[in-house]
Parts: sequence; C-alpha cells; structure tokens
Amino acid sequence: MPFVPPPAETARRAAPRVHARLRIGGARINALDADEAVCRILADAVADRGGTAIPLTLDHLARIPGDPALAAALEGASHVTAGASALARLGRRAGLPVSRAGGGDLLLPLARAAGMTRVPVHLVGERADRLEAAADRLVETAPRLAVVGIAVLAPGADPAGEEARALARRVEASRARLCLIGLASPAQELFAAAAAQEAPGVVFACTGRALERLASPGARLPGRLARTGLDRLRRIVADPLGSALPLVHAAACMVGLGFSVEMVAPLAPPPAPGG
Repeated sequence: MPFVPPPAETARRAAPRVHARLRIGGARINALDADEAVCRILADAVADRGGTAIPLTLDHLARIPGDPALAAALEGASHVTAGASALARLGRRAGLPVSRAGGGDLLLPLARAAGMTRVPVHLVGERADRLEAAADRLVETAPRLAVVGIAVLAPGADPAGEEARALARRVEASRARLCLIGLASPAQELFAAAAAQEAPGVVFACTGRALERLASPGARLPGRLARTGLDRLRRIVADPLGSALPLVHAAACMVGLGFSVEMVAPLAPPPAPGG
C-alpha cells in the first residue's frame, strides 16, 4: 500500500489546484495515476478545500459532445484520472506516465488513506442495503476509517436538482470531508458537480459501480483482471446495447473523427517567499 503522509504533511506537500496536463478530445486528465489522485484528494479533504474527483472514461468522451452539463462537470473537476486503460495508453503515447485509475482502482486506496488521515467519509448510492454492506467492507479493509453516514439518491432523480442538493447539504452536516459516490454515469458526475456547490468543504469522488460490486463480492473481478479490461467485457456481455454502443462510438471518435491528444506543459511552481 502506498505511503500516505499525515494530514499536515499531506496538505503542505499538495500542489495548488491542478491544471490540465493532458487533453483527450474534449476532456482533460490532470492526475497521472491512482497514487497521485489519492494524495491530492486527501490533501484537499484535510484542508477543507473540497472539490470533485472523476475518472474519465470512453463513455464520457462519447457523451460530452451532446451533453453540455457533463462537459462542464468534467472541465470543472478538481481531479480527473484516466478511468480506462485505452486512455492511459493514449497518455503514455503523448509522453506522460499515465496509468489507469478508474473508480474501482481508487475506492479502497481512498478508504485506507481516509482512515490513516482521520478524514470522515460519507457514502452515496442507489440502495441503502448495498451502501451498508459496502460500508462494512470498507471498514474491514481500513479499520480506522470513519463512515459517518450513507445516503440514497434514487434512480431517476435529478442528480443536480433540489433533492440532490439537499442530500449534499446533509453530507456536509455529517462533518464528512470525503464523499464516495456510487451512482451510474452520468448521474454521479452531475451530482458531484452540484454537490460541490452546496458543500464546498467536501471532496465528492466518483467511484461508479465499485461500491455496489464491493457489496456483492461475487460480482467483482480481481484487480489484475479488471485492469486488463475484462471488467468492461463482463459489462458488455451483461448489457450489450447499453455498454457496447458508447464504447464503439468513442472508439470511432478516436480513430476516425479527428480525436486529438494534447500534452499540456506543467505550470511553473510559485516563487519561493522572498525570491
């Protein structure tokens, strides 16, 4: 397990708001791997800076040309990782050491780091029973983790509507500083963007179906298999129309429609005091 500095050291070493390092099509990636993302997310949580964390996927790239709200949520996110192996490979070809960091890659490391840094965590998903089971599994994995609440946003509810915003205010009232979101896409990204406006001291991290899979061990693949893309294959077999078409659409954009990959030069570090 990667070393996570104690809270004061984590906050001290964290960079200011992260700029875009890589643009792929209409979206950006600014955290190169899971270790960097976890460190930055926890630094923001410890410092009460709040924000959002989103693993970028091929589905996102297929959706954002026709979904301005999703595009805005991705552009405004504090931390964006490569949530798909194909995107990580594109990043490496552009000259950056990008590794896949999807929701399933971030979930347990975030829980362990939150336990080590004493950051209270809240869970949001679609079913209370699965959230309770996921909370138990997270605490088993990270015994020092404090799960201070769970909340349900029903399927079909407006993820940026008043019900969702009221839920975000309850998350903040629970004194959580990290909220792990287990909703379907794009509901989780839209909820995260809206929730960050209502609870500016909380980091809202999208983990997708990883929370649900954590609550149902039989539905989970070992991490090594998930990283090879077999988890995507399993979902395509389970829902061919819903899973395969966005993937084909995104692949067509990448191959035949002028899909661009651009490395963005890092910003210069701020000058030292008195320098």
